[in-house]
Amino acid sequence: MQFKRPRLVPDRALVNAGFACAVMFLAACGGGGETGPAEPAETIPETGSVENALILPAVWSTNALDGPVADIALAGGQASLMAVAYEGRGLELFNLEAERVAEIGLFSVVDLGQGTLFDLDGAELTLFPGIDADGAFKAYLFGANLMAPAEVDLPIASSGTPAGLCAVPGIPGTSTVLGLAYWTAEQADMLVRGGLSVEGGEFVWTERDRLRADDPISACHAAGRTFEPVTGAVNSAVRLERAETIHDVLLSVDGALSFVDGSEAEQPLGLRDGLSVRTPPKPVAMDGLASPRGGGYPFGLIVVAGDTGGGHQVVFVDPEPLVNAGNTDGR
Repeated sequence: MQFKRPRLVPDRALVNAGFACAVMFLAACGGGGETGPAEPAETIPETGSVENALILPAVWSTNALDGPVADIALAGGQASLMAVAYEGRGLELFNLEAERVAEIGLFSVVDLGQGTLFDLDGAELTLFPGIDADGAFKAYLFGANLMAPAEVDLPIASSGTPAGLCAVPGIPGTSTVLGLAYWTAEQADMLVRGGLSVEGGEFVWTERDRLRADDPISACHAAGRTFEPVTGAVNSAVRLERAETIHDVLLSVDGALSFVDGSEAEQPLGLRDGLSVRTPPKPVAMDGLASPRGGGYPFGLIVVAGDTGGGHQVVFVDPEPLVNAGNTDGR
């Protein structure tokens, strides 16, 4: 992809103090092009390789990525973006048609939380929270007029080395732009829960409470407007809420997918290739949204990353068989 505008990425990370001025300066320079939607690929009637698994169809994918993936995260609502963090160095953004929307940000990111869209003095920005390779909390910001995501510090003074985080959009009508929870290597059984707001052009972190788990935390997911820890050999966890149904989708450290529904019994999930889409045998990262607005996914969206045999890709998966399991009215 060719970009004709001058590169506006800072040579070093922006600091939190006065970050609004820096971002607003970038956002004021030039406009971006738009891309058209892509039609989802039809799926082929294969059975999954996981015995007795509920099979979800793969419907779309990115082209081959620049390398192995460390983590992925989605931003729903009007943002409808996906962030891909590469192992070693690099953060890239895609829309929900799997098209690249910006240049790669040269940041070393090891963990990402779900993103959200928020308003900063009339400018709409998408925010993905993350942890960098140095163990610092960061925010990765992107707007329609930016060439690449910008990185800013988050003022979260943890008492140890951050080991993981999860996030949800803030409550509309309040100053909280993002709900966030994290745990540290030193206190791996303690989930710290709070929120990020913007005051005077700067991020402000407010800790709400701490929840102790029975075992070391490996992931967490949103439960309404709060968070719950996930323990065990889990790489990623996503909660899909639709109508009156709740499904927790889990990706193990070994690359196996499963889900937990109201019965609280863990059950296997399998993936089915599409006509032109191949799924990774062992996904290394996962995220999902119950109600994305972009891309045309009426039953929600799950994305998984991994080596598909044709390179490292992010594959878009339709969770309709999962969210409609047991429903007779098609909700």
